[in-house]
Amino acid sequence: MGLKYFIQIAEEFDTNTPDNQMNTAQESSEEEEEEEEEDIESMVAKELDQLKSLNSNKSLANRFNWKKMDCECLGFIQFPRKHDPITFSNHLIEQIQLGKIGYGLRHIQRITPVSATCTSTSIPAFKELVTKILGPIFGDRGLKYRIEPIIRCHDQPLNRTEVINIIGKAVDEFNVLSKHKVNLDQPEIVVLVSVYKYVVGISCVEHYDQRRKFNLQIIAEIREKAPVVDTT
Repeated sequence: MGLKYFIQIAEEFDTNTPDNQMNTAQESSEEEEEEEEEDIESMVAKELDQLKSLNSNKSLANRFNWKKMDCECLGFIQFPRKHDPITFSNHLIEQIQLGKIGYGLRHIQRITPVSATCTSTSIPAFKELVTKILGPIFGDRGLKYRIEPIIRCHDQPLNRTEVINIIGKAVDEFNVLSKHKVNLDQPEIVVLVSVYKYVVGISCVEHYDQRRKFNLQIIAEIREKAPVVDTT
């Protein structure tokens, strides 16, 4: 129930984003210009292709896939490649903080955005993933950061100590202009590492503690307890 509702909100966010609307308008404009130069036969063929594409994308499952996990109270939603789970997670939290109707998600307690995944049984694959995700973020300036491993149903080889050591060494290699520093209390970036059985995912997020570690229920409770401000 909760995952399906979550996907519905993700779909609404996708269709309402300015970038998506702008891209749609640009595509429509370009198509109109091309159609003026095409003959009748080409136009008909193009319309048939568009109809096939439309039919193939009608289902939400073709865009946002949810997968059952053999672990109690845990689900996984796969986003299309062009969408950023971190951006959507921040949007969802902002809507809950604003008290928007329909964003309570009472069946979902916490979300964890994941930028990319790989197998958790291969240390070399994990190191490669760490470099891929952390490189663009830690390459320009010195950052205060914290590593947050979230490990479920997995013991080896990516235990908590191994995860922290691998990421710590990788971050040290990014220290070019100014040194990155671990800061457990006030990090600018939190490196989330989610390990579940044979899969590991990584993301780098800002304002993690301020967003209550993406705990939707706590955020909703804080919103409900906030005093009502009279603006009249």
